[in-house]
Amino acid sequence: MSASFNQMYGEEKMAFYGDFRVLDDWARDADRMTRGGNIQLEKVNILMRSASSQFLMKSAGKLFGTIPQKNKGIIHRKYKQFIESKDYSEFAKSITDRFMQQFEFFENSLERDIQMFFVNSYEVLNGMLKETEDEMEKNKDSLNEMRENPEIYRDPLTLFELKLRQFEWIGGEVDRIHEYR
Repeated sequence: MSASFNQMYGEEKMAFYGDFRVLDDWARDADRMTRGGNIQLEKVNILMRSASSQFLMKSAGKLFGTIPQKNKGIIHRKYKQFIESKDYSEFAKSITDRFMQQFEFFENSLERDIQMFFVNSYEVLNGMLKETEDEMEKNKDSLNEMRENPEIYRDPLTLFELKLRQFEWIGGEVDRIHEYR
């Protein structure tokens, strides 16, 4: 982008620099979030509900420890059916929300990070804008002076010098056009 502006101005006026530490931070954060070993989630006990049937099923091992082996198979199947028949979507949502929270934090910080990356570029552009506006104001003042005193610029010698400058300028532009071919 700075090369395009510099080409328009015909000189090296602008140099945009980004804060590449932001990109390094993004790489570090992406690496941290995508490596499964670094995710720390709390353990969730899916059997800790207040229903009395769950309390009984949770304590089934203690209550029925003395029951003969063949009856233990029945209790085991019932316990398994009980576990499989329950809805655990609430627990899954809770765990998913905790896991996704780090990605949401990252997403929410992107706009601020992008602004941080371009802080220097904004300053350069604002400086060039101010400089260009000042130059335009100066040229408007010169134009107004020309309009107020046209006799100065209608002098034959002045007109000749003006035509000469125009031809020099056009000649320079022709050379620049041939440069791009």
